[in-house]
Amino acid sequence: MIIYWLILLLPVIAVLHPIKMDDDLQKNMLWLFAILLILIIGFRYEVGGDWGRYLYVYDYIVEDGGFWKNTKGDIGYEAFNWISKTYFNNVYFANLLSAIVFVFGLIYFCQKLPIPWLALIISIPFLFLVVSMGYTRQSVAVGFLMWALVELSRGSRLKYYALIFLGLLFHKTLVIMFLVGLFYNKKRGVLFYVLSSIIIIQIVMFLESNYFSHMVYYYITVQFHQSGGALIRVIMSAFAGLVFFVYRKKFKKEITPHAISRVDFMVKSSMAVGTALLFPKRLFSQDCNITTADIQGPYFIVGAPVRTILAHPDEPGQRLYISGRVLQSDCETPISGAMIEIWHANDAGCYGYNFECSTGNPEDDEYNLRGKMFSNENGLYAFETILPGIYANRPMHIHIKITIPDGQVLVSQLYFEGDELCESDPWCNGADGRILSLEEDANGLIGEIDLIMDSTIDGIIPGDVNLDGTVNVQDIIMVVGIIMGNLLPDDFQLYAADINQDSVVDVLDIISMTATIMGGRKSDTSLNGGNFTIKDNSLFISTDGELAGIQIFTGGDFKVVKETLPDNWNFYFDRNIILIFNDGSSRHTPEKLFEFEGDFEIVSNVISGWDARRHMADVNTNPTEFELGDPYPNPFNPVLNIELNNFLPGELKITVYDIRGRELETLYSGFSPTGQSQLRWDASIYPTGIYFIKAKNNHQTRVKKVNLVK
Repeated sequence: MIIYWLILLLPVIAVLHPIKMDDDLQKNMLWLFAILLILIIGFRYEVGGDWGRYLYVYDYIVEDGGFWKNTKGDIGYEAFNWISKTYFNNVYFANLLSAIVFVFGLIYFCQKLPIPWLALIISIPFLFLVVSMGYTRQSVAVGFLMWALVELSRGSRLKYYALIFLGLLFHKTLVIMFLVGLFYNKKRGVLFYVLSSIIIIQIVMFLESNYFSHMVYYYITVQFHQSGGALIRVIMSAFAGLVFFVYRKKFKKEITPHAISRVDFMVKSSMAVGTALLFPKRLFSQDCNITTADIQGPYFIVGAPVRTILAHPDEPGQRLYISGRVLQSDCETPISGAMIEIWHANDAGCYGYNFECSTGNPEDDEYNLRGKMFSNENGLYAFETILPGIYANRPMHIHIKITIPDGQVLVSQLYFEGDELCESDPWCNGADGRILSLEEDANGLIGEIDLIMDSTIDGIIPGDVNLDGTVNVQDIIMVVGIIMGNLLPDDFQLYAADINQDSVVDVLDIISMTATIMGGRKSDTSLNGGNFTIKDNSLFISTDGELAGIQIFTGGDFKVVKETLPDNWNFYFDRNIILIFNDGSSRHTPEKLFEFEGDFEIVSNVISGWDARRHMADVNTNPTEFELGDPYPNPFNPVLNIELNNFLPGELKITVYDIRGRELETLYSGFSPTGQSQLRWDASIYPTGIYFIKAKNNHQTRVKKVNLVK
């Protein structure tokens, strides 16, 4: 850290030196200072939060011996790494090239200001310490930007655009600076347009709710209290401000007769420092703590189900809600598709593995208080359970096992703040980064903790079932195999296949993947429902919008003898599943689907348009007056009212299915007289989710979708 203070003090001395330097001497001193900065930046080792990520770029770009073959988009920076590896066999040359561009732009820019050394004082705490030492690609872009702004101030728009284009090869965010070149007026000054452009972009971005929510969560909720190096940056910035304040009269004479007043300076500098304290962690520090390992213990069980609610509603103990993110070693980049396995003792400190446990588990679930989940595209995970009891005089703890797509595994334990047993426990004592602070609300205890992996990897792309880094037709083929039961996926393939994250792999996921491959396939008409008609040994469908896919669970002894779909529609049939979907290129919605022989029956079905929303089509076998009214309330919790209008006497069966097409229970089975009837379904024992009510008589089948919310 001393070296950084020395770097700051050199321009301070130059500013305050009593002997006035002539222009040539000042210029030479500036460039000598520039060489010093280049050497420090270029030959740093393991300095900067993105150091690991840049090493990954260095290794990846030459993995197969070619630059153009492996480029991912930041062509300029990747070219630096290719040169560095090909001709020097180390990463330092890439860092040196980046440092040269950044420092040249900085010095060139500062030279054009009234007091160059004062500008350097201001730039060092952030531009040098943070940007150039931590964000190499961004620093190169900043170097080109500062160079470009000087050329623009001279009236050379061509050079400005050329330099901005070069900067874009290193970081795409520089595209916003094209606005400056388009609307620049020398009378207003560069600063006006820079600030205006940035403000406009920021307003637009913050108006997007998802982006805003992410910013609030990441930069305020998670990051604000975790910046280990922010203070030193603020102190150095304050020191630079103090120099300006103390020697204000000297600078006032050299800069402009219209300098701000002392009061204005104090007010505005105070606001600036206050704002700096609220800035994102990544602007000041990349210090982060890797989640450390812990013992696995004897009670881990392979094969825990995928679920986020680990404890049964009747399980004794205080409810506990834990959430956070799985991140790479930079404490910023999320890891999607990380598998998090959870297990812990019950309220009495019993694991229920090899001896009796007293639990509130009426189904005698062998995986009670156990489960696994996957982090989403933002690295988020969450689960609900109960606060574990004390086991074998150890502090309360939750076991975690994280497996990421590249095979890396982290086994650890989470502990709780204020547990007196922690001090005497060899595993808990010193596990600062794994101790949760809990807050209590009406629902129970709440805790948040990020899990930082000692790795730099690419997360799973939703839809990339074969994990090759892209979503293509090969992934669709694999999803078809999963649905038809011909492919047994591993946990990561199953996560990638369930692209809409509704816990079931079906035709909706195929539709989403096809739309992704087609660049966002959209429909002119949205689909909200449809009807199947079975007549003349054929199956027909009619819909109120453009159809994209169908999945049917069948019953009866039959065989398909002829599919009658339009071109570019796919048809699969195996055992009791029929899968039909558009490959993305057809605008024709089928009417007649196929012809069959034997006793064909539709048990349940899913239809969808290109929005990949789940619907169920009614099934008509003969014209009749048979209607299933809209169940109410919908959503409901936990009792649902079901009305039926039946004007043909005969056998009637009303059943409930879950989202996977599994029959859960029969609400009514027997003879139904004509007229109106009503049933009530109590769903107290079922979790929140989507369910289907199916009513079937001798002639027709009706289905309604309901939503249980607890």
